[in-house]
Amino acid sequence: MEIADPLTLAEFLAENRRGLRLAGFPGGSQGILETLESAWPFEEVTFLVGPEGGLTDEETRLVAEAGFAAVRLVATILRIETAAAAFAAVCAAFITETAHT
Repeated sequence: MEIADPLTLAEFLAENRRGLRLAGFPGGSQGILETLESAWPFEEVTFLVGPEGGLTDEETRLVAEAGFAAVRLVATILRIETAAAAFAAVCAAFITETAHT
């Protein structure tokens, strides 16, 4: 597992990312577990955590155009550092459990 240094949105989207691409949105239409289950198996997952206050409409459009699926972690809005840690924990648990069944 790797947590990258902070990047601007343009830098992040311009990088050659492979695998499952997810963006955390409190209003996301799918929950994180449902999304992981439907995409399994995958070798890589990239998760975008937006700034406090959320992404602008333009940023949201760019993220969607870059192929990121909007997912919810929980029903409430989390702080950036909490969302990143929660996502990493959920993914690690999912991959560990799924890979061993």
